[in-house]
Amino acid sequence: MGAIWKTILTFAVVVLITVTGISVISANADVTAAEHYLVETAMVIQESNYHADVIADCRQEAEGLGYRLRVQPFYGEAGMPPSYAFVQLEYPYQMPVFGISVWKIREMIL
Repeated sequence: MGAIWKTILTFAVVVLITVTGISVISANADVTAAEHYLVETAMVIQESNYHADVIADCRQEAEGLGYRLRVQPFYGEAGMPPSYAFVQLEYPYQMPVFGISVWKIREMIL
């Protein structure tokens, strides 16, 4: 009888470790995807010379992916195009097994 309980307990531990591992790997994949999106979007915005229409399109695309994108261009002299921008991406970080569901923020200066 003791061997049956040991087998059941071992199986339960294996299932728990597997579910936990899958949750961690999934969360890591979401973080990697968000960081990759931020880098690609920052390049597009910078290559457009911080054009307002491109920034609006990027914001809309980010919302479609479940992200929140903020871009704040900084202007040097009056009448000149922006010299750099501050980009902030908020993305969901979730690990349902542990009850974690928060928004994480990545920032970049272009």
